[in-house]
Amino acid sequence: MNNKKIIKEIILERNPEAIFLEEDFDKAIIGSAMPCGRKHVAVYDSYKCIKILMKTSKMGELEAFEQFQLTSEISILNENKPIFFSNFSKVKEPDNKEIEKIINKLN
Repeated sequence: MNNKKIIKEIILERNPEAIFLEEDFDKAIIGSAMPCGRKHVAVYDSYKCIKILMKTSKMGELEAFEQFQLTSEISILNENKPIFFSNFSKVKEPDNKEIEKIINKLN
C-alpha cells in the first residue's frame, strides 16, 4: 500500500466523514489537520494540486490556479472539507532582470 493511501486511511479512522478531492489529487495529500479543534481533515499541498491540474487538464499555470481556486477551495462548504497548504518558504524575490522581463511582457 502506498503512503498516500495510508494517510487517507488514518484520516478516515479519525474522521469517517472526511472529504477528499478526486483520486488524481492523492499525490498532493501531505497530511491531516484539526482546524480550530474540529475533526481531522485532509491537507493538500496547493502547489502540487495546481501542477496536477496543469498536467491532467493541459492548462497553463494561471488557468490551473484559477480552476483550483474555484472548484477546490471555495466550492465545498462543509466542516469535513480538506484544507490547502501553501508553502512560501521557496518563494524568492525577483531580481531586476526578472522584473524587467515581466514589465516588457505586459507592454
